[in-house]
Amino acid sequence: MDELVHNLWPKDCQTCGWSLGASPPTVLAEDIGVFVVASLHHARCQPARWATNSLHSTNQPLCSYTVKTLLLPMEKPDGSRDDRPLMIVNPSLEAIALQRTGDGWAAVTVPHYRRLGLRTAGQDLVVDQPLADMSATLEVNEVTVTLDDTGEQWSCGCTSDVARRVQELQGITLGITTAADPSKVETALDLGSLIHSGRLVAGWVAFTGSQGGQPLQEMGAPESLRTFILHWGTGHASVGELLSTTDRALSTCEAKAWAIGRLSLPEGRLLPWREVRRDSHAWYATDPLSVETYFIRQHTDAWKLIKVCSRMEGVDGLDEDGAKDWATRAVRLLGESRIISWVTGPSTDSGFRTLHGSSVPR
Repeated sequence: MDELVHNLWPKDCQTCGWSLGASPPTVLAEDIGVFVVASLHHARCQPARWATNSLHSTNQPLCSYTVKTLLLPMEKPDGSRDDRPLMIVNPSLEAIALQRTGDGWAAVTVPHYRRLGLRTAGQDLVVDQPLADMSATLEVNEVTVTLDDTGEQWSCGCTSDVARRVQELQGITLGITTAADPSKVETALDLGSLIHSGRLVAGWVAFTGSQGGQPLQEMGAPESLRTFILHWGTGHASVGELLSTTDRALSTCEAKAWAIGRLSLPEGRLLPWREVRRDSHAWYATDPLSVETYFIRQHTDAWKLIKVCSRMEGVDGLDEDGAKDWATRAVRLLGESRIISWVTGPSTDSGFRTLHGSSVPR
């Protein structure tokens, strides 16, 4: 209940789209297995209830967001003013996804946006480090921030003081939270309790093609490269991290036993292996506790054990450029890695294509 109080803000009904008004809204909690999605509704539209395996789902186009810009008062080491422009966004006022923790439920806002590169304000945020795969633009007195991985985009008018600093620094600090309504934030002092709570993630978003006037960040060579396998054909596409390979001559039963041994999971932890639809050379199994899915697939050179990042079923007409674009985004978002290059690898049969992607941590 505490998470709902801190992360739901009544504006529009998520059933009919009309304003919730002054009457207390009802909360519909939909248990979809991995998450619970809680949303606000008129009492006449949805009774307050906990729904299991519900197909109602929040009407995402009806979900409101609020955004505001302001200046954060800061100083340089010599004591001179160094105010920073901030865009603070609540991307979802009337709905929140919750994940079970050891002692209850927690909103997924912070971990979700941390996977995109933002960091927790007051903890590990580096103010001057530009975020990858995000960009900002300024048109007159309106600033727009775009997140490439998710397609989210927010625009907001700003004062001339904010616009001047955005132009000078060639970027803006983006702050995201569902634990506040930015429209009610008047000054930086109003963010104090939010920062101390750890419910605000933030990062520097530079203008397109710019480092935002900030110092370049040096990055050492990665200790090791990770390999991702992109595999697609008629009706099926998947991408995941290559964990191990073994002799192609193994039988299917032997390959399954080998994979379980390589995963080092407790006995009985994985759900039974099942054949992947539309890909007769592959089988999958899921760990219900971590919600990770694993493939074993018999390629022309070897059996391969793959931890799945993303998969699509029923997809047709996907060309190489489209497949690489989809897989690269999935690896960035879910595999927390950046693909350096894709190269053709051994596949399964004439109906499928396989690419190997070398990557470094994002």
